[in-house]
Amino acid sequence: MKNTLVLFHSVPDYSGNARALYEYAKANCPGYDCLWLVDRSHTTEWLSAQGVKCLFRHSFPGLVALLRAEAVVLTHGGNTTRPWWKIFGYVFRMLLGQQPVPTVLYLGHGRGPKGTGNTNRDESEWRRRNLIPDVGKRYFISKSLLVSYLIAVSDAIHPSRIFITGEPRNDWLLTDDGRANLEKILGLRIEGRRVILWVPTFRDNAKASGRQGGIPLPDHIRAVVDSAELVRFLKERDAIFVLKLHPYEEHFADSLRNLVRPPLYILDSRDFQRANLDLYQILGGVDLLITDYSSVYIDFLLLDRPVVFYLPDLAHYREIRGFKLEPLEFWMPGPRVSTMEELVTRLDMCLSDPSKYRQERRLVASLMHRYKDARSAERVWNELEALLTGRGRSS
Repeated sequence: MKNTLVLFHSVPDYSGNARALYEYAKANCPGYDCLWLVDRSHTTEWLSAQGVKCLFRHSFPGLVALLRAEAVVLTHGGNTTRPWWKIFGYVFRMLLGQQPVPTVLYLGHGRGPKGTGNTNRDESEWRRRNLIPDVGKRYFISKSLLVSYLIAVSDAIHPSRIFITGEPRNDWLLTDDGRANLEKILGLRIEGRRVILWVPTFRDNAKASGRQGGIPLPDHIRAVVDSAELVRFLKERDAIFVLKLHPYEEHFADSLRNLVRPPLYILDSRDFQRANLDLYQILGGVDLLITDYSSVYIDFLLLDRPVVFYLPDLAHYREIRGFKLEPLEFWMPGPRVSTMEELVTRLDMCLSDPSKYRQERRLVASLMHRYKDARSAERVWNELEALLTGRGRSS
């Protein structure tokens, strides 16, 4: 009997929730042909060497696989949700004698406070997502009932198509040896040192610069990497500071590496690929997280460790992007700062007393996470399998 073809796609290639679900399926779920579609052709060599079946998405074999698949698992929007693809794919699949549309399971890449989809203040985003009605068998996963409602509004999806399962990558967060993985990716011994991880989200102008030839390093990043005060603090505290760039801003990575010296370190997708790791496989080794409007802190709350919010452009970001969770004072359970002086002061406070903001952290975590175990991948796969075998919710 022919195996069911399930395609996986993520940004960056082979990462996040899709990778976590794929690795669970390969280890536990026979009877499925799991295949990756990658955006960068050189990634196929890396994955093939590890025994991961993959195809370059922008190739004829990749197109054929997409047309043949019974299910497509995504972390970001893809061609399977675009109007032209729905029309073309519908006709072609009918000619192949298959179901007119595949089951599309959108795993996402986090749900935080910033406006996304229909909650983005940029109205063009709303028009793009609502160009035609949804005609596919499209489903989402969620971390809690509240998050399901946010998805329903942001992505114009009926709540009946949203499964509350938790996110597969959080299984890594809760079970992997984050310290050992950090040492592997950084190539150094951490031992008893404190680890501070900064994970800022992208800014729209910096994202565009990667396509249009570049702009100067964003001010909020330069202020941190140029700070002599931060370096002095890290040395006094015997701490290391790791900046994980957003995939849309990785074109700054090489110039940043030329600017920083230990105890500051820069990580991008290439580093994770070389170490065969994902961000969520190092998060468990972090003592304190710095972020801004990124969703990563929502998952980091599962560890009940301090979070500091560095928000030097809050007023501007609120104006151009907006937030779907307000007031921020409630949804950001940690110090909120806008200057380097404040940042260093609050880092010192939180490292000295990690119990600060503990009550607030636990309250937000209870609203955003139904599950605090390490079985999210199992729950997600069970839902997908039920859809493919006709036991799941109807479309």
